[in-house]
Amino acid sequence: MEHSSIQLNDLPDEIIIIILKKLHNSEVLYSLIGVNKRLHRIANDSIFTSNLTFLSLVKKEFRTNRYYKIFTRNLSLIKSFDGISYEFDDARLNRFCLEILPYINEKIKQLTMDSSCMERILCLTNYPNLHTLTLYNLEPETFNDLLCDQSYFIRRYQFQIFSLTLYMKEGALRRNAFGVRNINTYIFGKICNMFKNLKY
Repeated sequence: MEHSSIQLNDLPDEIIIIILKKLHNSEVLYSLIGVNKRLHRIANDSIFTSNLTFLSLVKKEFRTNRYYKIFTRNLSLIKSFDGISYEFDDARLNRFCLEILPYINEKIKQLTMDSSCMERILCLTNYPNLHTLTLYNLEPETFNDLLCDQSYFIRRYQFQIFSLTLYMKEGALRRNAFGVRNINTYIFGKICNMFKNLKY
């Protein structure tokens, strides 16, 4: 019996999709966009383009009593969130910003990202179908800039976002950079004033 080798491109589309669904969507796009017409077409399926994450999660010892989640109008805020560290290298982000996101922007419905790349990704192009946004590692100063009346983010997305989740950087809320008595009330009030279409 002779040895035979099968390459990814030899498999039917359905099998390739089953295999690729085991990976993160951003990995599928990064690896297959531009490889060949067939894999490019498969990677551009809404299965892989509608929900993108721009951070890799590395779990550390994680105790649920180290954070808590507060919900208001489909808005989540997690305090003292230090159970996860984030990393998304610059070369990968550059390729996404230059070659991938402008091409699939209309297919994206959900974005999850670290606040360090938030401005670059959100200002890159319009995401007309974006309705869910999750931001990690937010500092109070970044939060204030983000929710300024004249910010690009507010002008473009204030009526479009239905679900918003914020993960504040460890210790950020304890510092109380806003100089208010109840930081949670301040944050939720500002968000609810800016985002008119958040869902319950």
